[in-house]
Amino acid sequence: MTGPSAPLRIGDTVSIPEPDYCYGLGTLTLRITAIGNGTRRDWIQLRGVQLAEDGREIKEREVLARIAAIRRAP
Repeated sequence: MTGPSAPLRIGDTVSIPEPDYCYGLGTLTLRITAIGNGTRRDWIQLRGVQLAEDGREIKEREVLARIAAIRRAP
């Protein structure tokens, strides 16, 4: 399994490609506000604030994301 090199924490900003989260269009940049348990083998529930490319806050989101695809945003 790949994914983030260190455990995810509240306040982390991550990037998730479109095929690896439910549901939305395009790559999702999310500042994490809550982390669900990993009850599904390769997926995790995340809640956070979706960020635009320029860093503006767009809206609060809750997504199911493939752990292996999550990357910390620069």
